[in-house]
Amino acid sequence: KEAEERVLDHVLAVMSAPKVAKLDLENVATLLAAHEEALGKIDEELTAVKEAEEKELATVHAKYAKQAYTVYRKRAAIYKKVPNFWATILTERNGFNQILSESDRAVLQYLEDLDVVEDDGSFKLHLHFAKNPFFKNSVLTFESNGESSQATPIDWLPNKNFTAKPAKEASKDKSKGKKREADEDEDEDSVIGFFALYANNLDGFMQAADLIREEIFPDPLGANESSDDEGDEDEDGVLVEDEEEEDAADDE
Repeated sequence: KEAEERVLDHVLAVMSAPKVAKLDLENVATLLAAHEEALGKIDEELTAVKEAEEKELATVHAKYAKQAYTVYRKRAAIYKKVPNFWATILTERNGFNQILSESDRAVLQYLEDLDVVEDDGSFKLHLHFAKNPFFKNSVLTFESNGESSQATPIDWLPNKNFTAKPAKEASKDKSKGKKREADEDEDEDSVIGFFALYANNLDGFMQAADLIREEIFPDPLGANESSDDEGDEDEDGVLVEDEEEEDAADDE
């Protein structure tokens, strides 16, 4: 009986409660219009807090980036004892090796060291090369501050510049004109390789540099292990399981 009375009291309380008008976003905006000035000042305060946070975080990041760099150089001394260390890491890294042409892979065999230097919101990627039959540079440097980028020009040896786009002869056959134009458009949109991006398209190269800076350089072996665990891709770019895993699933 007491339980029934409690239920009845609850029902009566709900029925007697004042009804709240249903609002939509337009109604809410209209009601808040009277507080526009106060809300504007609050937004300014929040913006100031976030800017102060970002500035302080940048200072802290810069401090520990310098400390980390010293440690990374110690690590580099060990990596140099492993033949073709960085060449192996880059050519085996899923997601990165897809942009490597055969010529890129040949050049990377002379890569002796890879270095990333962080500095106040910008970074430099240094690629150190042994003497090689492709170019004279011992170091290639890519630098970006998030808004603009620049890179050391590659001083190619004679007839070794595989990144230059060959001149295309105009077709005299009008019936093949449309196909030739389509092929040219496809060539412009296709991936042209690591060093070709470096030499001709710094915006495109930025994606590769970010992958090196954020994932590969901090943990080169871990990056490869994680990519191996993700599985392989079929011809359509769809991840597929290993055959053993598929067999096990079929047995079940």
